[in-house]
Amino acid sequence: SAVFRNFVVAPACSPTRASLLTGRQHLLTGTWGVGPRANLLRDEVRMPRFFQSAGYATGFFGERDSIHWLEQDAWSLGCAEFEGVWGYVHRDAKFFTREGVAEKKGWTCDVDVDNALSFIKRQGGKPWWCAVAFVLPHLPWEPDERFAAPYREAGCSDALAACYGSISQMDDA
Repeated sequence: SAVFRNFVVAPACSPTRASLLTGRQHLLTGTWGVGPRANLLRDEVRMPRFFQSAGYATGFFGERDSIHWLEQDAWSLGCAEFEGVWGYVHRDAKFFTREGVAEKKGWTCDVDVDNALSFIKRQGGKPWWCAVAFVLPHLPWEPDERFAAPYREAGCSDALAACYGSISQMDDA
């Protein structure tokens, strides 16, 4: 495991993920915004490549930005196993896989966790590196009602209950 004693998140997911995956300040990687390309510089080496070259099995599951770059897919950037959700869909989403696009039933956060746990279990006692990048709680906030209801019952607006519910659902996954 690792302890980050001086890590500061950026105001959005892509820049923060770029910093985590490269070990560099997000602006130095060219990443300032959000989106499939996220402006990550082509020559940035991502964390999976370091671990893969050291003999680790590498897996990445979930949101794809900062782990691929248009013509460079996640597999060529160090991820031996990868499934990336297509867009900001929270349920019954399409995923990019090595075999092509696959439709998966269920909440994407649960699919991502199941994929990661399966990957980790298959490694046995061998070293591994794995990351999960949740699409939930990105907009649109559409959590399972059982996660939003307690916030609504506590007096939150529907929008705030959906936001908090999305975070709770991600944490539960």
